[in-house]
Amino acid sequence: MSTVLMEKGQASTKPTQKFYRLVEHVKELNKIGKAFYEKKLSLITEGKDLSKEEERQYDLTCMEGHCIDHFFGAEGYRTYGMIAEFCKTNGIERVFDIGCAYGHQSECFLQEGIDYVGVNTNKIDFWNADRFEYVTGHYPCELPTKKNDLAVSVLALTWNCYLYEKEETLKQQCEALHRDFEHCLLYLTEGAMQYLSQYFKKVEKLDRDLYYFSNKEEVIMNNDNNIKLVGTLGG
Repeated sequence: MSTVLMEKGQASTKPTQKFYRLVEHVKELNKIGKAFYEKKLSLITEGKDLSKEEERQYDLTCMEGHCIDHFFGAEGYRTYGMIAEFCKTNGIERVFDIGCAYGHQSECFLQEGIDYVGVNTNKIDFWNADRFEYVTGHYPCELPTKKNDLAVSVLALTWNCYLYEKEETLKQQCEALHRDFEHCLLYLTEGAMQYLSQYFKKVEKLDRDLYYFSNKEEVIMNNDNNIKLVGTLGG
């Protein structure tokens, strides 16, 4: 049963023109959530409750709303926007977003013309599923990667919510990243960065807790704060 009512936790409708499709989706989610909430209150007065299926749909509606709220409120759009710009600048054509949840951030890559593959433990109603591919599985899992694909992860890989067996899981994730990708761009704590750096030749801090790891060419930043690479990334 949901412990969060849409009245108390409605998703943000931040008026960001760039993400108007998400803003419109939030409005629809809020309508659905409000309808469930009002029906729930009405049933309580009769000593009843929502059916199990209605409760499940209500939970999912609230959960997706909170995910979008986090995308806007926690500046996820800014972090993923930087990642998309990095890809565009350096000729990276496809990313694998590990721990993507609903994949609302795929909007950033759609706008830049970058192919996106979301990886999530559970199969849910993924955003842009008609445009992009989603893989259901807990990483490490088999992924259809190819040369120059970039692994990305924000608040998922190396974070406690994704470390089911603590350090053993962290080791498995790092080994898998080294095996599956030549480079990756992850939002990490400094401690996790130090641990993962054992598996890659190069590591660069691009912004706050956003780090680029590579067994390819060296990363630099010019004076205009534009991310560039020394050498040919796509070679």
